[in-house]
Order: sequence, then C-alpha cells, then structure tokens
Amino acid sequence: MKLSTAFTYRMKYQMKSLAFFFSYFTFFAILFPIIGILFAGTDTTVNSDAMFASSIFIFIIAYIGVSSDFKLFIQNGMSRSNIFLSYLISNVTISAFLASVLIVFKLIANDFFTQKLNITLFFADAYAQDNHWKSLLFLFLFFLFSASLASVVGTFIDRVTGFKRLVVIATVVIVPFVIGLLLQMGGPNFRSSVFSFLKKILGISTTGLDILPLAITLLVLITLFSIITYLLNYNREIRRIND
Repeated sequence: MKLSTAFTYRMKYQMKSLAFFFSYFTFFAILFPIIGILFAGTDTTVNSDAMFASSIFIFIIAYIGVSSDFKLFIQNGMSRSNIFLSYLISNVTISAFLASVLIVFKLIANDFFTQKLNITLFFADAYAQDNHWKSLLFLFLFFLFSASLASVVGTFIDRVTGFKRLVVIATVVIVPFVIGLLLQMGGPNFRSSVFSFLKKILGISTTGLDILPLAITLLVLITLFSIITYLLNYNREIRRIND
C-alpha cells in the first residue's frame, strides 16, 4: 500500500467522522437550546464552546486510527515509516481543516443567530483577541497537540502490554504527586521560579496573554510526542487484523 493511498483512506474516515460530529454538535449544542428558548419566549443567549468538544473529537479519531489502521496497513505491505507518516500527515491535515472550519462556523453562527447564540472558542478567543489568523494558529496547534497525544497513548496501549504497561501507568499517576511534594519541600523561591517558568512558556504576563510562547511550547510537545510515537511504532508487534 502506498503512502498516498493510506492518507486518502484515513482522510475519508476522518471526514465522515467530522461530518457526524458537526451534525451532532449543531443539533445538541445550538439548535436544541435555541428552539427551547424560542418556545419559552425568553431573551436568554445560548453560550456554546466549540473548542474543547472539537479537541476531544480529534483525540478520539486519532486514538482509534492509530490502532486499527496500523493492523490494516502493515498487513497490506506498508512500511512502519510510511505508517507513521500517514498518521502525521493526516493529523496535520484534519487539525488545519477543523481549525479553519471552526473559525468560519463561529462567524456565521454568531452572525445568523444574533442575540440568541454566542459560539466561543475559549482559549483561542483569550489568546487571539479577535485576530482570526492567531485563532487559526492556536486551534491548529491545539488540535494537533491533541492528535499527537492520542497517537502516543494509542500506540503505547497497543505496543506495551502486561506488567510493563502497569508500571508506566503507575509512574504517570505518581508523577503529579511527586511534583507537588517537591514544590512543597522546595520553599517559596523554588515555587516562585517554577510558576514563573510555567507562566513564561504559556505566554502569561502582566500585560495579558501572548500566543507566541504558547505556540512554541505546543510545537515542542508535538515534536516530542511524534518522536515517541515513531519509536514505539518501530518494533511494534504485528497482530492479525481481527485480533
């Protein structure tokens, strides 16, 4: 199987899933509440955030695909490197497409349902401040981050089994407690340095929110997750498609 064929296969599945997601979101998060308001005769405005629901959707389809698609592609003679590239290219494409659609969707929906509906993109709105290009950049990186994280999780669960999986999961669960303990033991100066560093990489300052540091942070995490996915995929066990 060629890389282009694998990419087309993944995009067809993801686009079908995206159409279902938008239909579901539009009905339950927009039309259903608005119909209720109209029948009730009130002046309430429906506030509906589309960013988090979309990021969860991206995570789910990336997670499902990284397991089921690997079995299909490897049994059709595709190399592991090309399988990884198909994940990466399709994740980049669907993230960029969904980010663009959401910005247009927000503008049209808020304009069409004036004073009845307020579609928000939460963090994107906070960082971009009505700059559509900044919103596009933020959403693209945020969705790609979700997809990259899902690829790591999906590949890990499929790749690592038994006692090794339990050890890694236990380590991940314990890490926050260890960090919290270190913050308590480190003293005020240490805690201040840590919080200052977090604010810096998240673009939080006294003057407001800056998207550039956050964009760099997301790019670093996306790159890290991609490298981990590639390494986990390198010696991944070949299983039957009906396993």
